[in-house]
Amino acid sequence: MKKIFVLLLISCTLLSCGQEKSDATTTYIFIRHAEKDLSNPANNNPALTPAGLVRAQRWAHIIDSIASNVDLVYSTDYDRTISTAKPVADQFDLKIQKYKASKLYSKSFREKTKGKTVVVVGHSNTTPIFINKIIGKDTYTDIADDDYSKLFIVTMKDDEIIDRTHSFR
Repeated sequence: MKKIFVLLLISCTLLSCGQEKSDATTTYIFIRHAEKDLSNPANNNPALTPAGLVRAQRWAHIIDSIASNVDLVYSTDYDRTISTAKPVADQFDLKIQKYKASKLYSKSFREKTKGKTVVVVGHSNTTPIFINKIIGKDTYTDIADDDYSKLFIVTMKDDEIIDRTHSFR
């Protein structure tokens, strides 16, 4: 009986040692917040303009057409990013998760998002930085202040980038 137990233990150990990494595919979809109200230059937390509200709805439809499911929606804690993220979150019946732009792509974020499809709404300067941290290269630069039309997708298998796309919508 001891021999059988020892053989089973050795077999299980050998099998677990030979297993490859999980095949977790993670997809990050990045958008910058939609058009913000620039009528008061002193306001550092402006709302979206009517055109921005329309764009936010459009993002929800576009993301629904490219992703069969979204597991998480992240936004910085500003009215314009939350308002841009809300239609996407509503489309997939999700709560918006807040993130700090100063703590981009942390270990806990990577662990929480691994194997999921994640939408991240950010800013003209933080979105490119976030993408660069994920891909491990300084590829993307700040988005022009008047450009609200970019969509970025980064797909990873485990920790390896398998696809990177950038488009205008």
